[in-house]
Amino acid sequence: MNEQPYTQGLRTLMAKLWVERHVLELLAYKLVCAKLVMAADLRRYVATALAGVQQVVEKVQVAELDRAIALAQLGEEWRVPAATLTLSYLAENAPEPARTMLEEHRQAFRRLISEIEETAAENRKLASAALVDIQSTLGVLVGAETGATYGATGHRESGPVPRRISQIL
Repeated sequence: MNEQPYTQGLRTLMAKLWVERHVLELLAYKLVCAKLVMAADLRRYVATALAGVQQVVEKVQVAELDRAIALAQLGEEWRVPAATLTLSYLAENAPEPARTMLEEHRQAFRRLISEIEETAAENRKLASAALVDIQSTLGVLVGAETGATYGATGHRESGPVPRRISQIL
C-alpha cells in the first residue's frame, strides 16, 4: 500500500462521490416509481414517471462529469493517471478516514448499480408487455387485416379492412 496525501483534490472528489451517490439513490427511487406505475397499469402516469427518470439520468450524467473532473485534479496532485484512480485503488491508497469512506462508497455504488440494472430490466419487461397489450387493443379497435396474402407482384393483397372503431363511434 502506497498511502497518498490528503489533498484538496481528494476532498473535492469525496464531495462529488457523495453527490453522485445521492443522485443514483434518486435514480433507483424513480425507477421503482416507474415500475410501480407500469405494474399497476396506470397508463395515464407512465409518461410522467418516465420523464422523472429521464430528468434524473441527466443529473447522473452531470455528476459523472463532475467526478471525472475531480479525478483528473486528484490525478495531477498524486501524479497518477486519472484512469488508474478507481474506487478500489483509492480505497487502498487514500489516507484515513478517506480510505474507509471510499470503501463504503465502492460497496454502495456496487449495490446501487445492481439495483438500478435489475429495476431497469424489470421496467423494460413491463413496458414491452404493455406495448403488446396496447397493440392488441388497437388491433381490435382499428381492425386487423384478415386473409391478407402476397400476390404475384410480391405485394400484400387483402380485401377491405373492417374498422371497428368506426362502428363504435
